Amino acid sequence: MRPAPLAVAVGATLIAGGMCYIMLRAGPSLSNQALAARSSVETATSPSALTPQRPPVPVRMAVARLERVPVLRTSVGWIEPLATVKVRARIDGQIVERLVHDGSQVAEGDVLFRIDDSEIRAIVARDEAALTRDRAALSRHEADLARAIDLRSRNVATQVQVDQLGHDTKAAAANVAASEATLRASRIRLGYTVVRAPIAGRAGVVRNARGDLVGPAEGPSANLLTLTPMSPLQVSFTLPERDLDLLRAALQHIEPKSSVSVFIGGADRAVATGRLKFLDSSVDPVTGTILVKAQVPNEDHALWPGQYARLEITLDEGIETVTVPVAAVHQDQRGRSTFVIRSDGSVERRMVDASEVLGGRAAVRSGLREGEQVIVEGHTRLSDGTRVMVESRDFPPARTAAAVDTSGQ
Repeated sequence: MRPAPLAVAVGATLIAGGMCYIMLRAGPSLSNQALAARSSVETATSPSALTPQRPPVPVRMAVARLERVPVLRTSVGWIEPLATVKVRARIDGQIVERLVHDGSQVAEGDVLFRIDDSEIRAIVARDEAALTRDRAALSRHEADLARAIDLRSRNVATQVQVDQLGHDTKAAAANVAASEATLRASRIRLGYTVVRAPIAGRAGVVRNARGDLVGPAEGPSANLLTLTPMSPLQVSFTLPERDLDLLRAALQHIEPKSSVSVFIGGADRAVATGRLKFLDSSVDPVTGTILVKAQVPNEDHALWPGQYARLEITLDEGIETVTVPVAAVHQDQRGRSTFVIRSDGSVERRMVDASEVLGGRAAVRSGLREGEQVIVEGHTRLSDGTRVMVESRDFPPARTAAAVDTSGQ
């Protein structure tokens, strides 16, 4: 049984040798044809040939443009009046007339209350009578002194008499001065019976009515009412200490380049725009912030003291900066980036410094040039080198952008 495999092996060797002899006699052309055929088969069966080429990804694009970007910060603040005056009675008495009501708008000097003045008027009349008496006494002493001087010149009166009358005249003049001061004080107290508005403003709750006894007592219950001026108002807010140099520069400009826009609630339009007026003298070491105040007009009374407001603070006019739509900038663990279209129709993912945003546009401080095309829609299917097909171009109307620091306080 063993000779059979041996015979098979010998036969296979002879056949292979014959084939090699035939190929050598046929020459190199047959060998090259065989190799070419093998190469074509391998190429046809390779994975790259079997995989179809990906079509371009449809996208929307926008062109980076150069705009002046002001330096702008956002904050939350509260509305305050420039002054708040608590009106009190300056003399004890009974209210006989009330001329102001809750919420009344009053001007400076308007009469608010009248207090019973009958007692003070009697005191004024008494002081007036005392002044008349003292003036008469002074006139008598002045006449006596004049006669004594005349008699002394004729050696009829003595010098002692002249001196005595001179002292009496001075004492009478002092009495007149004291009576005049007393009368003036009484008339001032009489003026206190008419309570007037010390400033123009809006009256709060009026706590007293006709017939109430009032006086210059201390405590909240002694207040007749509170007056609050409604225009202009001020808004107080805080900014991080890193903005201190910008704040100081903004306050030192002769022509203000800074402004504060006030937004109430969810409104998109500013209710009022004011100017920076005050910078606190120290930074809060606990929070690392500094208190800032701005004065805003309020002729239409759209703002109200005590309200909280959203603020946009323009600290400087800024410089020309490349801007793109916000949709073109993406944030991930590596930072902010955008997809830029190359000249061959493929895209490049490029890291950018774009931490400032407002009005739908991002200010790109570095990483992008004016005129470059960026992807604003369709970027989720993109990677470096992906070919794209621009379906539409996004050209928003040109306007001035403003830079908002979105890196947080």
